[in-house]
Amino acid sequence: MNGREKYMKRIDKGIAEYVKGGKFNDAGKCEYEKGKIFEKENKINEAIEAYDKAIDLYQMDKKTMTHSINEVKLSKADLICINDIKNKITEAKALYDEVAEEYLKNESIGKIFAEDFYMKIILCYFVYNDYVSAKAYISRYFGSEKDFEASANGKLLQGIVKCFERDEHFKEEEDGINKVIS
Repeated sequence: MNGREKYMKRIDKGIAEYVKGGKFNDAGKCEYEKGKIFEKENKINEAIEAYDKAIDLYQMDKKTMTHSINEVKLSKADLICINDIKNKITEAKALYDEVAEEYLKNESIGKIFAEDFYMKIILCYFVYNDYVSAKAYISRYFGSEKDFEASANGKLLQGIVKCFERDEHFKEEEDGINKVIS
């Protein structure tokens, strides 16, 4: 057994002891650590599984800070998006949305952070060529913000939407030309 395997066994033993003792927050921290290790080793499915367990453990502890749960949710969502796991992209968007909603509860800085997570959701739609949903999402979350259209993020998203619309327009013209030619 190498050093890494021994370390992982110790973490598993610690998690079992923490759970047995009702220390779910500590068990969640250990499970999150496992997820980070798996992520560094590029064991994506194992990392996602560890993050899921960490979220569950954190949620079992009423004393767990929302920040800890959100950190794990963001790690999982980022991992899904970075590795382009198509069957889990909806879950990643939901995780970003949950975290953004939590941040919005904090009046002072929440809006700034929430906007970043909403940007990630919208960019996920763009990556999968769903600009219609992206536009709807932009309207839903940023339509009520007067400053958003003038912001750098607002201009970026508007530009991306225009590019998608132009692309769709060109595809329609190309289809029309192809019908005339054939």
